[in-house]
Amino acid sequence: GLRPRTDTPQRTFEIGFHLAQEHWGKRLAAEAATSVISHAFGSLGADALFAGHRPGNESSRKAILRLGFVFDYEELYAPTGLIHPRYMLPRPLDDQKDR
Repeated sequence: GLRPRTDTPQRTFEIGFHLAQEHWGKRLAAEAATSVISHAFGSLGADALFAGHRPGNESSRKAILRLGFVFDYEELYAPTGLIHPRYMLPRPLDDQKDR
């Protein structure tokens, strides 16, 4: 799903997905995320998307990178008490000229 970020001047949304363990490794999250990304940049007019994953979750890291996100920074995520990596996906350049 998508959640608006309020800590940035850009129209940025956080994208997230959670799957039951029996569905891991089937690329379902990436398949669903592709549609959500299209919706965010199209219908919602997002400037950028933000994603993160639990440290050590290599499958989520790979899925995020396959979707085109790039590493941005690390931050303390209070619910886990761990430093989590954060990734950004800017609006595609060919979409920016239409805005």
